[in-house]
Amino acid sequence: MTLADEFLALETELAATFGQTATLTVRTATAYAAAGTVTETTATATVTADGPVSDVSRYAAAGIDQSVTATWYIPASGLALVPKKGDRITVGAKTWQFVAVEKYAVQGVVTGYRCDAGEVTP
Repeated sequence: MTLADEFLALETELAATFGQTATLTVRTATAYAAAGTVTETTATATVTADGPVSDVSRYAAAGIDQSVTATWYIPASGLALVPKKGDRITVGAKTWQFVAVEKYAVQGVVTGYRCDAGEVTP
């Protein structure tokens, strides 16, 4: 077993123990300049994610984006869709949009994602 395998297993176990079931919505936009239209497609997947973790003080202290209200940690093991900036995560009646996504890797293997997000009001 490699170090990357151990980290994948650890992150998956932590999410199973402390996380919750969420819906990840990945959005893809295709622009057509000639027509001036944009077509957006979405795909969804059920994930187990740790969060929402409040990181407001981290952002306030650094003077960075104040729209971040939570951070989500998503393990990469078995992940059908890869989160990116602009995608959304939903738990119950609350939805957050990712304003920054950072991937974590060990030995070149992606083990998880930290997704800074702002709550979307309906």
